[in-house]
Amino acid sequence: MNDPDEAHRMTQERIAKLEMDKEQAERVAEESRKNEENAKRLAENQRARAEQSRTNEDEARKNAAEERRRRLVLEAELREVRELLNARGNT
Repeated sequence: MNDPDEAHRMTQERIAKLEMDKEQAERVAEESRKNEENAKRLAENQRARAEQSRTNEDEARKNAAEERRRRLVLEAELREVRELLNARGNT
């Protein structure tokens, strides 16, 4: 390897390969960063959906409890009306 032109050519090839390797590493790093951002966004969306689901479940429980309370009030009123009608019918 005493030929300076050959040594220069090989050095240039090595530099070109290192630059290509660097560019590829940068592309991989950028893709990895994008994947990480997408994963974070997905996790946040899933967290938001889970929170909304919990909120919906809480609201459904509140609505069911309110509906039971209304039904009990109406049943009590109905009993009172029946008792009044029975009392009037027996007099």
